[in-house]
Amino acid sequence: MTTNHLKKIEVSCHLEPRRNIWRMFFSWQLPDGTRDRQSKTTGPPGKGNKKRAEAMMTAYQRELEVT
Repeated sequence: MTTNHLKKIEVSCHLEPRRNIWRMFFSWQLPDGTRDRQSKTTGPPGKGNKKRAEAMMTAYQRELEVT
């Protein structure tokens, strides 16, 4: 009898302002040991929108951890 053990993938992330737009950077390690990463822009301008960008980053991080 075989059982399929799924590991929860933990995603680390951080924000960086680039060209007056916040960018989100994500990285994680797959169960086979390889690393993967992704970056995405937030959309709102960089000045005065850090809290909004952090909320977007947290929501996308949770979305990546589920899949």
